[in-house]
Amino acid sequence: MTQNEAPRLSRIQRLRLKLFQITPTEKKTRPGWRGFLQFYAFECPEHDIVEDYFHGYRKVPRVSGNTP
Repeated sequence: MTQNEAPRLSRIQRLRLKLFQITPTEKKTRPGWRGFLQFYAFECPEHDIVEDYFHGYRKVPRVSGNTP
């Protein structure tokens, strides 16, 4: 998946996204990480449906390039 590509969601995940505004997608790892993190799909007003993991102590998902 590229930066601008929407995540592929199952019907159940799409339903969860509509009901709860967020849904777990899959566990992933990145170069330099020691383990896996759960990624989530959520709707961004600027970028439509995006996928990311929770950041920091407040566990906030955010879109790359956007900071709280």
